[in-house]
Amino acid sequence: MTGWICSYRKIWEHPLFKGDGMRVAVWHWMLHTAAWKDTRFRVGSKIITLKRGQLCVSQRQICQETGISHR
Repeated sequence: MTGWICSYRKIWEHPLFKGDGMRVAVWHWMLHTAAWKDTRFRVGSKIITLKRGQLCVSQRQICQETGISHR
């Protein structure tokens, strides 16, 4: 994986994220995990194509990858 993303410092002031650093962490993980180009992706026995900016994850995967427990 290569490339970069831009993140605004004011994210901490947004009502969705304010006072919850875990939400910011998951949001950044999602941004870094999203496809940056068309990508073939396996979902069960099917192959789908994710377009740039799309993300295909489950809550379980988010918990496993970030170490955050499901609330």
